[in-house]
Amino acid sequence: MPTKFFQLLNLSAVEQKIILQLQVHASMTVSALAREIAIPRTTTHFLLKNLERRGLLHRVRVGKHGEWSLADSAVITNQLQIGLQLFSHAKNLGERVVLGDNVVQYSQGLHNIQTTYTALLRAHVGERIYFIQGTQSAKIALQNLSPEFFQKFHAQIKKRRIILEGIGSTELLALFHTLDKKALASHQGRPLITSLVPSRFLRPDIDVLIFRSTLYVINMKKETLLTLESEEVADVLKNFLAYILAGERRMNVNEYVQQLLERKK
Repeated sequence: MPTKFFQLLNLSAVEQKIILQLQVHASMTVSALAREIAIPRTTTHFLLKNLERRGLLHRVRVGKHGEWSLADSAVITNQLQIGLQLFSHAKNLGERVVLGDNVVQYSQGLHNIQTTYTALLRAHVGERIYFIQGTQSAKIALQNLSPEFFQKFHAQIKKRRIILEGIGSTELLALFHTLDKKALASHQGRPLITSLVPSRFLRPDIDVLIFRSTLYVINMKKETLLTLESEEVADVLKNFLAYILAGERRMNVNEYVQQLLERKK
């Protein structure tokens, strides 16, 4: 099986060795496979079960014992078609790819990022938008998006009482000092629940937003947007943020901004 097929099937190096062995031999026992690929029998069995769940292998009866064999070629062809769909997705920006119950979309451009922020304003009164914010991404956003955009966005957040809840880098506070009085005032009074963590724990160039069951991964420097519609992933991240916020000292950003505004009088 060519290397390109392995990439499309998203197989690890060890899983590739298993497939290659079963191409040479019609079928093999777990013990024989473990010896050939030089890993423990228990690990081999675990990998075989995973490959079986993906439909790439199946168990066969040989005499009085069971062995493992490659699945029917039609099944593997179907898996390759799924891989080809994902591969082509990387080249077709904006295309929505459905993976089971999940939907993935990749797009580029500042306009798409700005449209995403605006779309978040459809949240109901008191609804939450969760976030993980990096320092550099916030700095680039302030440079690339107009002050008027942020002022209108913040005004709608306050008007609709949409709650922003999440974590950011401790270095974010320094950005408030770079804002003029009007821009700073737009940040004041937002329904905001946040904790600041050391920057080493966050990617500085990435923002993550979670709204309802959708995850948005924004790279402001590259102007890319990855959207993942997945209720399971969204719930995991929301629970993770709740855990972090419960254990970390929360930062009253509104109070901090108010102090800066008073200094600018």
